[in-house]
Amino acid sequence: MITVIHSYAFTFNNDLNVILLADNGLQTIEEMAFTGVTELRTLNLSYNSIMGTNLGNWEEFHTSIETISLSGNGLRQMPTLNPNYKFSCKYLSLEHNHFEALDKFALAAFENLTLLNVENNSLSTVDGDLFGEGTHDLVMLYLSRNHLTSVPVSLLARLPKLLNLSLSFNRIATLPSKAFVKNNRLRWIQLDHNIITIVHVMSLKGLDNILHFNIEHNLLTGLPETFLKGRHGFDLILKDNMWSCDCAMKSLQEWFLKNAIENDVQCQIPAEYQGQNVTDVNFEEICEKEEESTATEEIPTNPMLRINFRYFLIGGGVVVLLILNVAAVSFVRKLRTQTDRVTPLCKKN
Repeated sequence: MITVIHSYAFTFNNDLNVILLADNGLQTIEEMAFTGVTELRTLNLSYNSIMGTNLGNWEEFHTSIETISLSGNGLRQMPTLNPNYKFSCKYLSLEHNHFEALDKFALAAFENLTLLNVENNSLSTVDGDLFGEGTHDLVMLYLSRNHLTSVPVSLLARLPKLLNLSLSFNRIATLPSKAFVKNNRLRWIQLDHNIITIVHVMSLKGLDNILHFNIEHNLLTGLPETFLKGRHGFDLILKDNMWSCDCAMKSLQEWFLKNAIENDVQCQIPAEYQGQNVTDVNFEEICEKEEESTATEEIPTNPMLRINFRYFLIGGGVVVLLILNVAAVSFVRKLRTQTDRVTPLCKKN
């Protein structure tokens, strides 16, 4: 078991390409531990007991390193790195640590990164400037099993080349409008096992090349009727939500049937359709019932209210007749007055 990497431990190993020290009791890495290791490509320090931010002089291998794994330690923030060095690292694994936030510029030194894995932490915030103020060429981002309450839209806007995104097992409640508008290369999105109740009609805008969209195990009761308008078939996973099979769900049925896509979307309400697959439901009947229900709502259904409503109509008719009667009497009186004025003139003539 190795608990310490002492300074100058690899001084005579200039050609060293790989350091594998996973699953030790490693706690301390001294400041000059990697002196002389200028050709290192893989550094694996996973599943140790590293908790500090001083992980040695990484600048020694900043131009050669490709993979760094710090998974399964006690890290709460990224190690302190010399800001004058930019790392050639492409794969960075930070899963199974204690990160609560990915702060501004925390990964600015990793300008060549293509994969970032920060799953199984306690993340609640991810800063939009994580990689700096400009765009970044990250391809794969894994943030599952954290404490995120919203989609990190500001960060995604900086990642135009992103292909894979995983946000499963978080606490996300809403899928906002244009969340992925800057990510038209995205092909794989995992949003399952959240608490999503609202999906905006424009949530998919920008996803021109999407192949897989998983939003199963959430709290959705329905989707906007035009949510899938103009979208061709892709792998859409919607099972284990709280689907309400009303007339608005007809568009989803039509989309599944049109694109010949198998699904496991089952109605939860109303009771008579519970457990039925959305493609087997008679939505024509449901829509007709809803139209009838809307029409009958215009007339009171309570028997007492019906009686009162009839009396109201009768009373209204009586009032109208009285008004007409008064108007007629007034007209007759005016006519008689005019007739009385004309009659004397006729007698004189």
